[in-house]
Amino acid sequence: MYVCSKERMTDKIRTFSKFGDAGHGGITRYSLSPEAIQARNEFIRRMKAIGAEIEIDDVANIYATLPGSAPDAKRIVMASHCDSVKNGGNYDGILGVMSAMEVLETVAAEKIPHKHPLTAMIWTNEEGSLYPPAMMCSGIVCYDYLPEDIRAKFRYEDMMASKSILDGSKTFGQALDASGFKGDKKYRLSPDRYLYMFETHIEQGPILEDNGKDIGVVDCVLGMFNYRLKFYGQTTHAGTFPMPKRRDAFLAASLALCYLHEEIDKLGYPELVYTTGEVVCHPCVPVCRITLIFPSMPGMRIPRYWNRYSPL
Repeated sequence: MYVCSKERMTDKIRTFSKFGDAGHGGITRYSLSPEAIQARNEFIRRMKAIGAEIEIDDVANIYATLPGSAPDAKRIVMASHCDSVKNGGNYDGILGVMSAMEVLETVAAEKIPHKHPLTAMIWTNEEGSLYPPAMMCSGIVCYDYLPEDIRAKFRYEDMMASKSILDGSKTFGQALDASGFKGDKKYRLSPDRYLYMFETHIEQGPILEDNGKDIGVVDCVLGMFNYRLKFYGQTTHAGTFPMPKRRDAFLAASLALCYLHEEIDKLGYPELVYTTGEVVCHPCVPVCRITLIFPSMPGMRIPRYWNRYSPL
């Protein structure tokens, strides 16, 4: 039986966690940032060291491939991303990249015979944290295969024009040109060159651990419904205005959130999860905006649940 190297994997985990270290056990590594480019260069360095061929497509997705024994066999690709959200976890996305690297490193070190070429891949801007939307470059690559209503959100020209959420001026296209990782469109992942793709991903939940399992297989993907609620109040003097006459927008928002939590839980759907993704008070008192996020499973009807509370 072939066994991957725990020492080699541990070294990768420690090394990649330095690129964008946020100082509290997590990382901030926006796509095509200096920190992300450090991670990309480390990926390429390690893959070249085992003899993998490096290809980069026109949206900076990186492919590292070990040839197989059959020259015409399609590739099997293991892929994820190295960019993160702000203050993200050390394993989100990058675990899939490091796992793919470890597979190729083990195959090379142990000289394991294999028919199909094996590819480790990095997707660009999967999080979309700096340049929205999420899944940007996988959306571009898969554009021709997406349903029309989804495809419209990933037009190449629109993606290149996506502006940084930090300064509102620099575009993703400009960052791509400056990154040194803009390659050739001919290297894009495609059905004529690739047979299968899979991804190792951190669970981001307690289910496996609660059941004493080390690994599981994903059987669905969650869709997201976002609702933005705005509460309006009244600006008054903090020290002199009588309490019965006050209209505090944040108090109203907090009471509404407590009410929603209680009522939604009464629906009795354990698979229905939700969170408060954002609370903004502006300017501090009269207006409060909250954003509710409902991840949903196939077949669930979040809007149907929400209609119950529309009079709120």
